[in-house]
Amino acid sequence: MNADTVIAGLPAGAEGGWRGVLYHKHHTSARTVFLQIGDSVVVAAADDAAAIDPHDGRIGIHPASGLVGLAGLLALPPSALRVDAEPLRTAGDAAAPIWLVELATIDPPVAAAAVAGGRFVSLLEARLLDEAQRALLGTAYTRILG
Repeated sequence: MNADTVIAGLPAGAEGGWRGVLYHKHHTSARTVFLQIGDSVVVAAADDAAAIDPHDGRIGIHPASGLVGLAGLLALPPSALRVDAEPLRTAGDAAAPIWLVELATIDPPVAAAAVAGGRFVSLLEARLLDEAQRALLGTAYTRILG
């Protein structure tokens, strides 16, 4: 899996900061959708966590450090997001982990995603993404549904 492919859709300078795959699972039907912005399902947090170099040998990135920026992107309170304690994967030796983040809302914020330039896609719709992102979503889907 090529790390450059996975992070291709990230804003410039976000490669070393906090990144996550955001999903919403409906509580009764278990229908699961993922936030896609541009050509990527890997979303970078727009906050101070992105300025930290996590692999300088001294510090790491806490899983929750990007939730405020991600919540702001979708006009949600940070409490509306839950992050897994284990990253989905790391994208290369010099890159930060990619976290799995659940939207703990009744419905996905479709309008807010559209304002941010994104949309929610099902796993079937994600088949149009590149191979690395499809593999990442496969790992996420397996973890979500157990």
